[in-house]
Amino acid sequence: PDAVDASGTYGGLYQFDTRTWQSLGGRGRPQDAPAEEQTYRAQQLYARSGTSPWPHCGGRLHG
Repeated sequence: PDAVDASGTYGGLYQFDTRTWQSLGGRGRPQDAPAEEQTYRAQQLYARSGTSPWPHCGGRLHG
């Protein structure tokens, strides 16, 4: 849950950028939130945008 990509742009279990995280109601940085909250926000994003936010692994997601 506390993972951060090498560039420091994406964080957490689902590699959110801060702008997307905050647009979903998250506060602070995604990698600082509990895993359960990260999953909740990812489910919101999936409902809103499908797999497109995850271009490399989105094809493996199942609603």
